[in-house]
Amino acid sequence: MNRKLVSLSSLVIALVLLFAINILSGLLFSNARLDMTEQQLYTLTPGSRAILDKLEDDITLNFYFSDDQLRDVPAIKAYAVRVEELLNEYVSLAHGKIQLRVVDPEPFSEQEDEAVRAGVHGVPINDIGETAYFGLTATNTTDGEEVIGFFSPSNEELLEHDLTRMIYKLDHPEKPVVAVYSSLPVAGSEGGQGQRAQPSWTIIEQMREIFDVRVLKGTLSKIEDDVDILMIIHPQMFDDASRLAIDQFVLGGGRTMVFVDPYSDVEVIPTMPFMQNQQEPKAPSDFDQQLAAWGVRVDGTQVVGDYDAARRVTTSRNPGDQPQPYLPWLELKNQHFDQDDVVTSSLASMFFATAGAIEKLPDSEVTLQVLVITGSNSGPVPVGSIQFSPNPKELLGQFQPVGPQILAARLSGKIRSAYPDGPPEGVEWQGELLTESADAQIVLVADSDLLHDRFWVEVQDFFGDRIAVPYGDNGNFVINTLDNLSGSSDLISVRSRGTFSRPFTRIVDLGKVAEEQFRATEQQLQGRLQTAEQRLAELQKQGTDALLLDQQAREEIDDFLQEKVAIRKQLRTVQHDLRRDIESLETRVKFVNIGLMPLLIIFLALMAWLTQSRRRGG
Repeated sequence: MNRKLVSLSSLVIALVLLFAINILSGLLFSNARLDMTEQQLYTLTPGSRAILDKLEDDITLNFYFSDDQLRDVPAIKAYAVRVEELLNEYVSLAHGKIQLRVVDPEPFSEQEDEAVRAGVHGVPINDIGETAYFGLTATNTTDGEEVIGFFSPSNEELLEHDLTRMIYKLDHPEKPVVAVYSSLPVAGSEGGQGQRAQPSWTIIEQMREIFDVRVLKGTLSKIEDDVDILMIIHPQMFDDASRLAIDQFVLGGGRTMVFVDPYSDVEVIPTMPFMQNQQEPKAPSDFDQQLAAWGVRVDGTQVVGDYDAARRVTTSRNPGDQPQPYLPWLELKNQHFDQDDVVTSSLASMFFATAGAIEKLPDSEVTLQVLVITGSNSGPVPVGSIQFSPNPKELLGQFQPVGPQILAARLSGKIRSAYPDGPPEGVEWQGELLTESADAQIVLVADSDLLHDRFWVEVQDFFGDRIAVPYGDNGNFVINTLDNLSGSSDLISVRSRGTFSRPFTRIVDLGKVAEEQFRATEQQLQGRLQTAEQRLAELQKQGTDALLLDQQAREEIDDFLQEKVAIRKQLRTVQHDLRRDIESLETRVKFVNIGLMPLLIIFLALMAWLTQSRRRGG
């Protein structure tokens, strides 16, 4: 009886301690967490902590969430918990500078009216017109206000970035000035003559949230003194006065970001009425003279191809074919970025399209720091081969890798003027004409297509608002660079939080090997087809005996058809072997991830039970 009483008492005490420890830990360690993910996806970044540590203004956060209305939506409810926990972490790290107010805007209440006035979007949840709210407003002491109308779960990767940027903007109301000078319609177009108006590119809209963006047009006589950064995009047909203004701005210490391009995929060449059936070739960026003065060059006659990073596409001429690697369209990962530079160290992926290669000239005194570079299986692709209806298969057959190619670089140090002998003829310059700079600050990118929405972001319409959902870090790269050039680096580490997508790289590699086998067999088939066609043409030229000609032609065709059937059988065999290897690998991966750990735990539990039993028996 005593033994049973002791056992029961021990059990009761253990339960009491369990509950006490849980309650105590919930009170004392509510914000404590252990992040075991590879890319630290759930840890507040150093940039956010630095911004919170240096806050000067008091900020109030109003978190609107319709708890009752969204109780039956598990995905939204779970996401709301994560949002509120993250907001509480901001409060705890802000040294009293941030106050959080949680509001439940019930239907037809004053809180609902408040949410609507603040700009939080109401989402319909049933047929009787009830709406729910899930958004945030932030205010400072000087009437500044920022709003997140709705927290979309699909945009969770950017949650910390959006919150930190909101707080940073309220604490730094003055925006750096970025002047944009481009031959492409990056700021949109008004339409006219039967054409629809086009909105600004998403990258320009994102820049406007942080910077004072000025779009320059026409001839530039001078870059204004209050411009902090000059952004030049695909320069074409700039007049001499504008080129001189750019030259002097850079030599005077002006920070500059330049996008040149040997071939712009997004550029639209206007058609001439008398040439409707013909297409004018696209021209590269016209900036060679200025680049040479900076000590670098970008060859406008070729673009960069990388087999390992090539995106897979299907063409209109063969829509039913398997996607083929299109060498000039690149998907670059973190191994292609400089991990020691604050601009690129946190990027996960970027998309380039028909980019050029940056080369340093032999006698250049400029310091070139590589930011983005392709892999070893890279090389040049002639622009002429992609001008009109490029064929991915032909490009692969002609491709000759030569090694890594530089796509983006930071230029610093000594550069010279493109006009050492004075202003161009017919151009007047007021003031001293600079001939060299001892400390230039330039970021050069050999592609302009990466800025277009088509290559990095999906824009969705959400109740009349344009919501940008990026699938690449192109925008992050640009904003990071502008932040860095403007002297603000705290936001940079917040931009890219890593990716939640974890592809099976081994399976992808198997697919590449199979593609090479398919392509080799397909090229062999095409070679045999050409040989057969040449043989048929020779028979037709002989033409002395029609009966013999027909018989020979039939035999030739029968032989070719049999050969074609045999090669197709080989293709099916290769495809079958590939599928078998991939399925076997997937089975092993699933077993390790799903079955092995539970089996290991069960085994350890059995071993512990057996050990305990032996001790009791002994």
